[in-house]
Amino acid sequence: MNNKQLGRYGEFLAALFLNCKGYAVKNRNFSTSFGELDIVAKQGKTLVFVEVKTRTSRRYGRAADAVNSQKRERIHRLAAAYCHAYGYDFYGTPLRFDVVEVYPPLRIRHIKGCF
Repeated sequence: MNNKQLGRYGEFLAALFLNCKGYAVKNRNFSTSFGELDIVAKQGKTLVFVEVKTRTSRRYGRAADAVNSQKRERIHRLAAAYCHAYGYDFYGTPLRFDVVEVYPPLRIRHIKGCF
């Protein structure tokens, strides 16, 4: 499995995991000219932007460590673009930014509100 396939597999598992936890997955792979949101979901009234990180091992640290300050800034800009595209008030809607780590075949770690 190449890296792109591994990433898509991780996103699929993360979406399934979130659905099982009661989240309503609204979009996967929302794309703009400056990047892509992996998963956008709702938990109650909160709009949750989820960055999925899939790794085959922890040899180089936790997957969530790859979400650095530049990545977080880009995700915030993407979230604003998503809100604009779908009619959400970016400043008035409850928002949360999560990371889901996936370690195949089925180890998943959900980090809520991590940035």
